[in-house]
Amino acid sequence: MTFQPFPIYDFRSGLNLSVEPWKTPPDAFNTLNNIMIRRGLLRKRNGQSVFGQQGKYYEEEGFSNKAGDEWTKTATNKPIIPHSVIVYDQGAGTQIAYDSYSESTYPVGTFTGDATGTVNYTTGEISIEFAGALVGGLVVKYHYDVDEDARCIKQFDRYSGGNLLVGFQQNRMSRWNPTYKYFENIPGTITSAAFDTGDGGKNYGHTLTNTPLVRGSVVVTDSVGVQSVTDNSLGGFAGDGTGNVNYNTGVISVAFTANVGIGNAVVVTYQCYNFWDSTNLVWTHAYNDKLWIADNTTYDTSGQTPQNGIRYFDGATIKDPIADDSSLRLDVAGSELIKGALIIFTSHERVVMLNTVEGASSTHYPQRAAWSWVGNPLNTDAWRRDTAGKGNYVDAPTNEEIVSFSFFGNIPIVGFENSVWALDYIGDPNLPFTWRRIAGFKDVSATFSGIEYVDSAAFLGGKGLIASNGSSCDNFDKIIPDFVYDIDIDNIGKAYSGRNDVLDQIWMSYPSAPNTSKNNSVLVFNYEDKSFSKYNLPAYCYGNWVESADKTFADYSGSTIASLAGVKWGDRSMQAGYPVLLSGGTHGYIYACNDENANTDVTDWAGTSTMIDLLAISGRLNPFITKGVEVLIQQVGFFVTRLENAEFSVDFYVDEDIEPAYTAIIDCSEGEGDKTWVFADCVASGQFIKMRIYLSDAQKADSNIPLQQIEIHGFLFWMKPGAKIKQ
Repeated sequence: MTFQPFPIYDFRSGLNLSVEPWKTPPDAFNTLNNIMIRRGLLRKRNGQSVFGQQGKYYEEEGFSNKAGDEWTKTATNKPIIPHSVIVYDQGAGTQIAYDSYSESTYPVGTFTGDATGTVNYTTGEISIEFAGALVGGLVVKYHYDVDEDARCIKQFDRYSGGNLLVGFQQNRMSRWNPTYKYFENIPGTITSAAFDTGDGGKNYGHTLTNTPLVRGSVVVTDSVGVQSVTDNSLGGFAGDGTGNVNYNTGVISVAFTANVGIGNAVVVTYQCYNFWDSTNLVWTHAYNDKLWIADNTTYDTSGQTPQNGIRYFDGATIKDPIADDSSLRLDVAGSELIKGALIIFTSHERVVMLNTVEGASSTHYPQRAAWSWVGNPLNTDAWRRDTAGKGNYVDAPTNEEIVSFSFFGNIPIVGFENSVWALDYIGDPNLPFTWRRIAGFKDVSATFSGIEYVDSAAFLGGKGLIASNGSSCDNFDKIIPDFVYDIDIDNIGKAYSGRNDVLDQIWMSYPSAPNTSKNNSVLVFNYEDKSFSKYNLPAYCYGNWVESADKTFADYSGSTIASLAGVKWGDRSMQAGYPVLLSGGTHGYIYACNDENANTDVTDWAGTSTMIDLLAISGRLNPFITKGVEVLIQQVGFFVTRLENAEFSVDFYVDEDIEPAYTAIIDCSEGEGDKTWVFADCVASGQFIKMRIYLSDAQKADSNIPLQQIEIHGFLFWMKPGAKIKQ
């Protein structure tokens, strides 16, 4: 019998571990790492690039005149975050300069604007020369690297003032500056603190510890004598006295015009940038042009910063709904408050909080759903429960704690420790919501795993991936039934889900077993094909952003030809409006984790990168198994996208052999046109044939091959029946 063609194409099955390898569908794989399934195509996943970095704000003076109009200084804190450096004349002058970063010249950046010069991001050395004469002293403002992980990324869609991108670290919240491309710390609401006590004199001092302070925000007041001084943004005070303030150290000294009475309280109000002290992941929810913020911490009513608890962002300042709006009150006196929540969302024009901390004693209510009235949730009366029709709550009739949440349509689906419930709207103005149990024995373990996709809300639990449509609940990982054992169970709560709608995918990051404390792997679910694959990629949290402007040549300044392999000018990813999937990492880094123009995983400003090491292992193939005969293989064709310097290796295995019967190199630069057939001779026979696609050590060591994209459109096996399978 002659050899017959057996094509495999239109790949839709992805990873399949639900059956033994010899039962696997022909287009499925037993291993699929760093390869995506996209519209029937096998494709090496896209790479990761640095989008920006969160850090801590600092400003300082102390420039030295080196020669002529050249001024130099070494910044106190480093490394400095590129794009964040601003040097300006703090006098009446208007001269200002901004740093410009290029990967090819890192760690040295250059200045643009009203000056020329350089900044060394690692050493902090600044040398600058302004075009005109200076009126006052020079000030440099910058953000610097701190060892704090990113714990949230959020695109805040506002109907006034444009869209914002914000991020969180342990102590701070930052927003993306799309003009200069850096994350700038956001100031918080005005905070008050005890400054000193009057001793009958005029001179008083105090040191604030929550620094840096916001220029122009510091006010020191004699509370009885009604004297006050306000800082002039230049380090001095004006008003009923004089004094000095160091915005970085928090050291303040004032001299009032009149004596302060003995025992009179001297108080200071100010703004700063540090309003949390937590490493918890952050839950955010946008409503009524405000971004509500909760990180499962409890509000400190002492007034000392950081206070933690629930906050909101109004587009300019981080606000405290308790101190600034007298909201979150449960009674008219305000002695009972909502001090914390795990989850916040909106349903039927009411803000709803789940798993709350409430009352003067900070009592934890892990089964509770609490809500505001219809209307402004920041109103003093919005959450009150002592008057019918305003705020109220309902506790689920279970001893389990609320863990996660996602909408499915307009149905709030809530994951508990061992069950899934719906919070149904029933329309009663006094009790508008009620709990309904959907399923038991479906545990949910990760708060930020909850996500809505095409036909359900999905969660991760200790028994796998579950999905609910509001009326039923079932596992949707049956094709990879033991996946949950790939997760370090001690840290399963850190798993995080994000949407990559450009590729019809949901990404779920998780810490891989064993003994991994942070997310270092990604399970990718193609919700159109219902298929899975895996990526080796750290991601602590996800967010989305939409580019507001087309890419220009300037965006690729400093790039090498090799690093731009496969980049097509005018591609959709270069156009304004293209959605970007972002991930958070160590030291506040924010990455474009699905960058179509990246062919490696870049981890820092220096361009340090790791190779994308792909691996695909097929099931055990034999199209004649139903006839009870072995398979004889002669040749295998690979239909690939043609690209210069692109190649990969293929091993062919017979039966249970651990050594390949044949190894081939598939050179994707052969032939003509956009796609090409590359054939590998492989004469072998056995009960089954298995195929392994990978990059060899030699290919990994090559300077070009690992940088190329690989796309496989189909396989063509030339086979014929072999000998009878017998004992």
